[in-house]
Amino acid sequence: MKFRTEVIIGKQDKDIQHSHRIMTIGSCFANHLYSFLEKGGFHTVHNPFGILFNPLSISKNIHNALDHHENDKLFVERDGLHFHYDFHSSVFGSNKKELLENIQNIQKQFVKNIKETDFLVITFGTTWVYKELNTQEIVANCHKIPQFHFQKIGLKLEQLKSIFIDLFKRLLEFNPGLNIVLTVSPVRHVKNGLHENNISKSTLLLLTDYLEKSFQEISYFPSYELVLDDLRDYRFFEQDLIHPNAQAVDYVMEKFSASYFNEKTAKIVQLSNKLVQLNAHKFLHPNEENFRKKQHKLANLQAEIERLKT
Repeated sequence: MKFRTEVIIGKQDKDIQHSHRIMTIGSCFANHLYSFLEKGGFHTVHNPFGILFNPLSISKNIHNALDHHENDKLFVERDGLHFHYDFHSSVFGSNKKELLENIQNIQKQFVKNIKETDFLVITFGTTWVYKELNTQEIVANCHKIPQFHFQKIGLKLEQLKSIFIDLFKRLLEFNPGLNIVLTVSPVRHVKNGLHENNISKSTLLLLTDYLEKSFQEISYFPSYELVLDDLRDYRFFEQDLIHPNAQAVDYVMEKFSASYFNEKTAKIVQLSNKLVQLNAHKFLHPNEENFRKKQHKLANLQAEIERLKT
């Protein structure tokens, strides 16, 4: 007797290995993947522009970084701090000059990193965006500026197809060895309304399907389907009933491992997690002998990881 519809994911043609450099960009669900990869011992760069929920802002930030460009119209001051509408609020400055320097450094580092990246993982969150009425520009973050300064609109599928075909062609010319993993966040944007959220997620699913079929370098990972169709139960969500809980995240990461890791990589991830846990362990009654045993175990784990990597 079956009690759920399990999502079956095939093994990807291209494995992610510890010799690869990985970059994750996108909505807050990308944080979970980054944490998982970092604990697993991978070289990972995470959300260089801060958390980005909508596809247009992701594309715009990547293009601007490659062009060494920042939109001077989109600086905004709030509560004595300076922000930029293209970036998350984690990117700020005490004045405009400091913020501009921060943005330029982020862009320079992104260009350097993307040139060396083997796998770029992009998580799309929503197609609902806000247009700043004074500049008529779509923003990545409203930075708690009053809502009457913005108009909420939905991005259209055909518009996004064109934008990302151009973006991915450019990225693959810049870095011919780049592989791209697309995923749709299972976090529902219920403030837009449930019907509106479903329209948004459907648009993103159609977009990722189109892009995967357009580029051999692109694969799709069904994080959305794993949570909303496979687990499909509120016991796998936090108390807000919106964000997947730790058990759901672990399940998604387990499926990601099975799809993208070979046997050796999975073993290194397992050992790296043990290394992190052992490093974090605090003794109730610390003494020299306990410390010596811990260091010995750490050294053995590290040696085994290095052996597997060679």
